[in-house]
Amino acid sequence: MAASGSAKRYDVGNMQSIRLTATNPVTGARFSPTPSMLFNNLSASPSDKALTFVHKGMAVSVDGSVVGGDNTTNGKAIRLGASVGTGAKWVALGASPLLVVTTEANFQIWDGAGDHLLFFAGATDGVAAEPSRSGLQSPMAAASRASAAAGPDGGSHVASLAASAPCRGVGASHVARTVIVGCGSDLIVAQAEADLKTFSMLPRVRAHDDAEVTDLSVDESGVKLVTGASDGTVGIWDARVTSKLGDVEPLAADGGVTAPIASVLVRGDLIAAADVLGRLRLIRYSSQKTVAVVNAHPRAITALALHPREFLFATASEDAVIKLWAMPEAAAGGSRVEHRGSLELTDHPITGLAFANDGSLAAASFDVVHLRVLRAS
Repeated sequence: MAASGSAKRYDVGNMQSIRLTATNPVTGARFSPTPSMLFNNLSASPSDKALTFVHKGMAVSVDGSVVGGDNTTNGKAIRLGASVGTGAKWVALGASPLLVVTTEANFQIWDGAGDHLLFFAGATDGVAAEPSRSGLQSPMAAASRASAAAGPDGGSHVASLAASAPCRGVGASHVARTVIVGCGSDLIVAQAEADLKTFSMLPRVRAHDDAEVTDLSVDESGVKLVTGASDGTVGIWDARVTSKLGDVEPLAADGGVTAPIASVLVRGDLIAAADVLGRLRLIRYSSQKTVAVVNAHPRAITALALHPREFLFATASEDAVIKLWAMPEAAAGGSRVEHRGSLELTDHPITGLAFANDGSLAAASFDVVHLRVLRAS
């Protein structure tokens, strides 16, 4: 992947607002077209045909072809049953993309049109049933719950974590034909048959002791897997066999407190991990060493996105600010980080970011009836 060669500019004055109408043309369902206050709540399909976020009990997909064109579009909604959505992620195991939706109680794999449910697994599948805790939990709440799950002697009640926590974080390995989802303290792996339409569930894999998986990422090769946890740990894995290679210890803050990871991304040998204290941490996959820490925001980072062709990161925070960070020497092993600009969207906190293939940056905000698309110049 080529390093960033020239500074791209994203100007709020060159911003397009895509307003959503409230009718779902497929089912006639009515929905309030506003992303829930979640982390990483926006995903672009590989072909840019859809921008998808979850809102309460629905996954809403917006026609991505309106970017740069008509500013009004219908949203197509998938009902998620009785569960509240925690995230939506587009993945590809073959030529056709798949939409994976996570909720507080399960995850679902849908075909690219959102018409057919291909696979469903509960968050508690494969573990002893335990009373579930109600309410959608953010990475901050996950940290306190993980702490409460540890006994007075530091021992863990990991079965309780696995059984009570929501599913959060999605990745896919086209090499292994697997979709990997974080549920509680575990990873659930769904393996596709050759037709890429039939899935079976593999045994659960413990990802983090005494902590919940808050996000995960698989690189484009389908080999490298990274998990983020509520205790601030970053797990490094081989995605082909879902085998952990090591853990990167949490960053300490004032008073020795560690912060939950909100977002992780991996590309090549570079891992980016954002936490709820506003820090962006860059780690080398091969050495498992931290090479840079950026105090990116004064408040929690709610979304992290990576440009499809360059080492250009976008971060968003509860302070309604998007910041751009470049690593121009990353492809050659360099660790220098440059701040490329800040964009303030003053109305509401940002809940999701997604780069399109043309470099446009889409942003979803809490309680706002439109997506914003920032064009690069």
